[in-house]
Amino acid sequence: MVAGGGSYFPIAFQSKRQTAASRSTTEAEAIALATALFGDAMPAQEFLANLFGEQVPIMCHQDNADTATIQVIRNGYSARLPHLGKTHKINVHGLYDAFKEPDIMIQHRPTEQQAADIFTKCLDVQKWQHALDTIGIFDPKLPKE
Repeated sequence: MVAGGGSYFPIAFQSKRQTAASRSTTEAEAIALATALFGDAMPAQEFLANLFGEQVPIMCHQDNADTATIQVIRNGYSARLPHLGKTHKINVHGLYDAFKEPDIMIQHRPTEQQAADIFTKCLDVQKWQHALDTIGIFDPKLPKE
């Protein structure tokens, strides 16, 4: 999404069939992050930088409860994930290099604040309205709270 001030606009969503089963949440999140960062976010960043004439930062949010994915990226390697390059065509060191750039950042974000949950999880009925609010979908006939 592109966000700033009071503005919020989703620019990409992706659903992709897995080529192999992930053996851990950390593995699955690293794959999803690499796909989104290199396939959508960085090309959008370059386009927006050319459009606005200044660098546009990227902030990636990870909700992995123990922040293992963030730690793997900050280390640039994981002894438990050496197969990512061969099996999933994901280079952990490439993520490490990308997040060393000053305008590409990653931070932990609690699961309940993740905008993507509406696309990836079977949500309870009581969580549905919050999920819709998180991605900016609302009934224009109802007053905003």
